[in-house]
Amino acid sequence: MVYHNNKNSREQRDEIDALLGKTFGLVENFSMGGKGSPRILVQDAHPKLLPLLGHGNDRRHINIELRPKGIIVFFRNHVNDFIWPIPYYQLSLFAAETFNIHAHGLNLKLARDEKKSGLERFYRKLMELRSEVIS
Repeated sequence: MVYHNNKNSREQRDEIDALLGKTFGLVENFSMGGKGSPRILVQDAHPKLLPLLGHGNDRRHINIELRPKGIIVFFRNHVNDFIWPIPYYQLSLFAAETFNIHAHGLNLKLARDEKKSGLERFYRKLMELRSEVIS
């Protein structure tokens, strides 16, 4: 489920925390080398997500936050903020020419930019954390 995040309601935060766990603390965040991704270019998306990512010639970007039991995908459409919480047990990852995220019948194809070394490190960290939690 994709949430409209402009209101930042307590009920919505509690629901996401129950699904994915609370955000990592300062010590965990430091030991992991960060919990957030750099800006990631979206190359393609499911038709239901495309209107939420923006129209026309806009460059579509997302950010991902790691949580103990899942990830949160953040994206913006002009003035509206959206979040897509995904528990690890529903998350499928594929690394090829693009990095693909699949969950809830939706998908995103993300760029694998060699110029951003932090992006490849983040993808590896995401896949390792998911495999630790799932196994």
